[in-house]
Amino acid sequence: MSNPIKELRTQLALTQTELADLSGISQQGVLRYEQSLYEEPSEKLVDALVELEYPRSPASQDTLRKWIIDRYKTDRVQIQQSAARLFQNPPLILINSHEHPFITWRSKCLGTSSRMKFCILLAVHPGTVAEYEKGRRRYMPRQLREALLNAAVGKGTLDRLDHAGALYYDDMRHKK
Repeated sequence: MSNPIKELRTQLALTQTELADLSGISQQGVLRYEQSLYEEPSEKLVDALVELEYPRSPASQDTLRKWIIDRYKTDRVQIQQSAARLFQNPPLILINSHEHPFITWRSKCLGTSSRMKFCILLAVHPGTVAEYEKGRRRYMPRQLREALLNAAVGKGTLDRLDHAGALYYDDMRHKK
């Protein structure tokens, strides 16, 4: 597994900051794309890499652009599938009125409460997970659900997590 954005950036001998300046996105954005935390690569980032690699060959540019996008998506799924070992014996879903049940569940799976570690392991954007865990969404976001399915978490477990999350969401709304 090798992220195509990082691979091309290093082949071109660029730092994340230099690529960020050339593409018009932040250095942190480049880092997160290199961690495959977004569903699709940034068009600005892909265009910058393609232009640097093939400045005068439109046919080669199209081929490289397609390769980056396809490889990025494949890399994300492979990252998610490699995390399957963490979910082979998922813990019971416990409901704790002080935190979202998903926080308790993922913390027990990983042995740490680090949301960022979880997101990097599953190639899921941390903002997506945070919105759900803060009770701002009743049901698990599609991106998170797909990542967990790719990591071999059973549909039944995800349905139970979704149900527990909906109860937490309803309780939070009731307390307001």
